[in-house]
Amino acid sequence: MTFDAPYFFVSFAKALDETRGRTLAAKTHNADDTLRVFQAAEAACNAQSAVFPANGVVYCNAPGCPREFLCDFTFHNPHQRILLALESEWGVLASSKQTVEAVLFDFKKVINMAAPVKATVFAYVDDDNKKTVLGAMAALIAQWQTETLGTLITIACPWHDELYSASIEGFVWQHGEWDKLTKE
Repeated sequence: MTFDAPYFFVSFAKALDETRGRTLAAKTHNADDTLRVFQAAEAACNAQSAVFPANGVVYCNAPGCPREFLCDFTFHNPHQRILLALESEWGVLASSKQTVEAVLFDFKKVINMAAPVKATVFAYVDDDNKKTVLGAMAALIAQWQTETLGTLITIACPWHDELYSASIEGFVWQHGEWDKLTKE
């Protein structure tokens, strides 16, 4: 079976909604949202058991999880091959420029991974900042050979909103551009 990017995004969004009320009132820093991103990514992997085996192993910086391995979040098969590599970057709310730089730094880690599925979750300051980040990612992707890319997914989250299904946007790299994913 092949990886289903739209289904991954729908599963990711649904998992965010399931943890929605947990951190909003008590949120003190971005680590709360990062933990929810890792939980949502694991749930989205588990939803595609034909691609991500049930006896796979997750590595990340979160309670109850073995420490980070190469990227913020990785899902491995039982033989330790990385099947999904994910970086999560919140950037700098006060600086669109620093946000772009921080997201691109992490995106470079993901794009260099040999994993067949690569994901980046990032926060953006405003719509112009989101477009700039996606454009800068596209420019970087243009430097890679298509056959080494695997599946690239990007999930954008606005800084000024709560992290849940209605606030996020998903994109998959196809045919030389970011195609928007739907939550249906």
